[in-house]
Amino acid sequence: MRFETSKPVSGPEFCNRVRELARLEDAASALRHGTTRYIALLGLRKMGKTSLLSEYMRRVEAPNMACFAIDCWEKKSAPKVFFREYIAKTVDAFVRATRPEGIDLSLKASLVSQASLMSCLADLRALKLRSLQRASEILLEIQSDNMSDVVIEAAINAPEEIAQETETFCIAVIDDFQELQHLNAFKSVKENLGDIYAFFRACWQRHRRVNYVLSGSQTTAMREILTGERAPLFQHFDLMEVGPFSEEHALELLRSRSADEGKPIPDAIAARTIATIGTCPFYLQVVGSELCGLEEINDDGFKIALQRLLFEESGRLQLYFRDLVGRVVGRSSSIERTLVAIAQEPARLSDLARRLGTAPGSLKSWINRCQGLVASEDGIYRVTDPCLALWLRMKSDDRAVLPTIVLGNEAEQLVARRMATAGFELVFQSRASRGAFDLLAVLETTEVGVQVKKAGLPFYLSRDELHRMQHWAKRLGWVPVLALVEESEVRFYPVQSRRGSSRRCRFDRKTQQVENLLDLTGGP
Repeated sequence: MRFETSKPVSGPEFCNRVRELARLEDAASALRHGTTRYIALLGLRKMGKTSLLSEYMRRVEAPNMACFAIDCWEKKSAPKVFFREYIAKTVDAFVRATRPEGIDLSLKASLVSQASLMSCLADLRALKLRSLQRASEILLEIQSDNMSDVVIEAAINAPEEIAQETETFCIAVIDDFQELQHLNAFKSVKENLGDIYAFFRACWQRHRRVNYVLSGSQTTAMREILTGERAPLFQHFDLMEVGPFSEEHALELLRSRSADEGKPIPDAIAARTIATIGTCPFYLQVVGSELCGLEEINDDGFKIALQRLLFEESGRLQLYFRDLVGRVVGRSSSIERTLVAIAQEPARLSDLARRLGTAPGSLKSWINRCQGLVASEDGIYRVTDPCLALWLRMKSDDRAVLPTIVLGNEAEQLVARRMATAGFELVFQSRASRGAFDLLAVLETTEVGVQVKKAGLPFYLSRDELHRMQHWAKRLGWVPVLALVEESEVRFYPVQSRRGSSRRCRFDRKTQQVENLLDLTGGP
């Protein structure tokens, strides 16, 4: 089992979620004994809900239990597209589960052309099941743009009708269920169905052989749909929270997957990863994969990997958060400023309003639009995801030194803050080889390579270290600088022209320092 970052995982690659699976499997067992239990999974994106549902269906699918899933995140289109896939996946699930002799078909796959579709429907007719024939007729009606209430009701009832005739059961999974809200805007839905959720409820409450499992990443919207006293689905679903892993399970994921990659992540690095980004399964997989791609998994490699993923423009997590926050913020600079302020320093509503110079009422409305990204505990508002909070701080005044503040040691942090006051932006170097520099400081067109040492005077730099700094500085066009940190004092020494003895180079109180860091912009 290796790190997987591009698709849901199930089978041997699935990790954890023992209690959640047990609860879902209990609902499937109850269905077989005549009791329906509808469950709704709530959790932010990338928490592993789809993987959990995939593993659940893999475990419970059997000749008497058909399973299918609809991803509403992908199907943000007209009602025709959604219900056409709903029918196709329903039929395919029963054919797959019951495996009728001599039949090997996929109604969904046949939708690519009219000829393929008609051939597939002919095979279905050969099964001589009234419910499958009716499903075929419904599909053809939808294909011809007949979206009447009778047709849509028949589509929603198809899983129950097929299960009744075949004396089987069905698990219907609807992922990102809150996205179906957009169907209410279509004329065919408004005129023929009314509210789409009320229509689903009217059909579902008559079903006895189908369990419905919903999931949603916009937790606020999902709660309104499922728990609001005037909501159509009020009290019809048991809610199940799907959150980050525990630290124990997060550590186990990093250990086991990296061992299978042949590059075991040391426990100290794994623990630091968890402390920095949290325990979201997706983040752990992304960072774990990046760490295993390093030549050596050590403290320096950890800094560079996290910087590359989270703080660089093309980083995997950088791109993910940019998209996530963009969906919530849209064009509202007020909401973005609110998120950044909370990420910088969690606080009470009144304190946040004072910092932002706005009215508490306006601020509360902005927070309410943050779709589960912000939560209040004991009156303190904070960004719920620690990794997202780090990313948001890149939009604050911390940007110039954030990678160093988050990932660096005390000495590196002091150097970064000192250079930031002169206008430099600090990052951990990832180009210079063999540890010649710890940090890269950039100001306009000037790039300064900085090696940081926590030491007092006199200090002796080995000849090999000096030559390595000079070599890589010349090769990369950087200004090479040695930064000595003693308690809270930082001394900067240019070394491009330094010469030492046969073994080492001495730095003491007589050695010329860089007093004005802007003098470094003159070039090497």
